[in-house]
Amino acid sequence: MSLVKTYIQNAEHWLDQNRHRKAIEQYELAIVGLETEGNDPETLGDCHQELGSLWRLLGNNRKTGEHYTKAKDCYLSTFGETPHIKTASIYFLLGSFLEQIWKLKPSETYFATALSHLESVVDADHPHISATKDALNRIKTKKETSPSSKN
Repeated sequence: MSLVKTYIQNAEHWLDQNRHRKAIEQYELAIVGLETEGNDPETLGDCHQELGSLWRLLGNNRKTGEHYTKAKDCYLSTFGETPHIKTASIYFLLGSFLEQIWKLKPSETYFATALSHLESVVDADHPHISATKDALNRIKTKKETSPSSKN
């Protein structure tokens, strides 16, 4: 596990330097180590979430969706359906990403799930709750004005 921690620390260092590709390399090495060890799905989820966000920043939608989905699966294997801040976070990120690529129906579902989890784990006046409610309202507005009925 110490080698994995080193890779994660290296990734964080590269992020501080805005060297996104270097950070991606280090997170990928950490994931290989974590998958080999197979005993820390929460940290594996954290690495996938970071990779998803990095690939989103770099504009790679396929890899963004892939890593966010893997993060969600890791968190669900760790926490189950019990609401947790990390599951709320990944549901929000998936909703936001899907909204960005105009997949409005699944986006709305993820935002609603994020809100449900958040309402169970943070105070009602927490800023993440209002941000998630705003996102849900934005989705409803987009669906009403969307020229496409595919969503």
